Amino acid sequence: MTELVKILGIGIAGGSLALMLRRYNAAYAMLVALALGVFMLFSLCDMLSAVISQVYAITSIGSLDSAYVAVVIKVIGIAYLSEFGAQLLRDSGEGAIASKCELAGKVFILYLTLPIVGDFVKLCLSITEAL
Repeated sequence: MTELVKILGIGIAGGSLALMLRRYNAAYAMLVALALGVFMLFSLCDMLSAVISQVYAITSIGSLDSAYVAVVIKVIGIAYLSEFGAQLLRDSGEGAIASKCELAGKVFILYLTLPIVGDFVKLCLSITEAL
């Protein structure tokens, strides 16, 4: 909980600084926002690694294939990173590029999930053939 309060406090302070700088120099405000975002992202790395460890522990209990879990974790990471990049671009006034960033994230997610979709189709076909 204290980590969250620390990250939110830094976010509010950095956001206020960026807001004040935007009046005088938009480029510096963008750099502050970018640095703040990267700092906040790296501040969450320890927590994210703990979450990933817990997810793998849960899958080992349920004897699920860890390859599927790895894909799910990658998909979640891609979604968060593409959203993070898109929001930074929108904050800097580059809405068109932000949309392309989101599109790139969606294409990567599709690319990662196609093998799982193929496995699912094979499973469905084998079930229908068994009937």
